[in-house]
Parts: sequence; C-alpha cells; structure tokens
Amino acid sequence: MSTSSTWVVPGLNESAAEARILNSALRCCARHGLSRTTMSDIAEAAGLSRTSLYKHYPNREAIFRALTVRVNEGVRRAVTEAAATSGTLAERLHAVAIARVVWAFDALHLSEHGHELIDAKDELCGAPTRETEAEFVALLSRIITSAGPTTTPPTEAAEILAKCLPGLIADERSEHAAREAVARFVRIFAHGLSAPA
Repeated sequence: MSTSSTWVVPGLNESAAEARILNSALRCCARHGLSRTTMSDIAEAAGLSRTSLYKHYPNREAIFRALTVRVNEGVRRAVTEAAATSGTLAERLHAVAIARVVWAFDALHLSEHGHELIDAKDELCGAPTRETEAEFVALLSRIITSAGPTTTPPTEAAEILAKCLPGLIADERSEHAAREAVARFVRIFAHGLSAPA
C-alpha cells in the first residue's frame, strides 16, 4: 500500500491552492473512501477553512471531477510520450499500454478504497474518461496502421486492446505482476495481428 506522502496527483505543485485541495482530496478518499470523505475532511487536510474550500469548489463531487480531469491530462501526456517510442509493433503497443494503465494500477493499490475510486471516476466523470479512451484508441489505431497490413482492421484491433487492458491488471497483486501481464498480452496480440491469414 502507498504511504500518505505518496498520495499525490503527478504534475501538481503542492504549493498552489488548487493542487493542495486536489492532493488532499486524493489522500482523504484513499484513507476513508469517497463516500465517507467530507468537505470538512478535505478542507482540514488542505489547511483551509470550509469557506475557503467552497470558494474553489461547490461540493465533493466537483473536487473529484477536477481530480479526474487532472489524472486524464496526465494519462494523455504519458501516452503521447510513449507513442514516440520506436521499435517493433509489440514494443510500441507495450509502451503505450503501460502508460495507459499504470495510473489505474496505482489507484487500485492506493488503499483498500481503490476500486471505489475507479468506479466513482467512471460514474461521475464519464465524458472526460470517454474522451481520453477515444484518443487512446485512435492512437493505437495509428500505431497499428503504421506497422503495415494486419489480420484485423486497425481500429477494431485498437478497440479490442483498449477494452482488455483494465481486466489484465484488476486482480494483480503487484505492479511487477501487472506489468508482466500487460507485456505477455501485448506480445501475443501483436503476433496475432501480424500473423499470416
């Protein structure tokens, strides 16, 4: 399990008020679960009065949506950087797949409330999550297309790969095991795409 000092949103400057609020919200949700986290908890953790907190966000759900937007931004950056990797189709797909799911693995193992946070993200923040997923599928499709002829149309293959990734890591007990599961799947998947019909 992560320690409370590592419960932060990557890329956020802790000294900025908004970053303090979002990082504090993440810590509170990891500690108590989203359903039991209150605005008072977040305000106290961020070193703000409740009045000050309400000036930034009207409620806990708004904070969690903002948190999700920041996570999605980080995922998009990581995936875009990984897409610049050179190598075989399997190596390139592996790089972007790992960049896409590592945040989910971190969330699942943040605390015993990891699954609740992911479920809440999907329920409260559907549009940003769907946009990030659509961009990911489009990027995978471009990588697959660039590798040459395949046994499955690139967009269809990209959609299959994207849908499989969350299940690959959901029950893994360590980051190493999760990475190994993704690596094995991507190797088999890429081989199947390039195999003779």
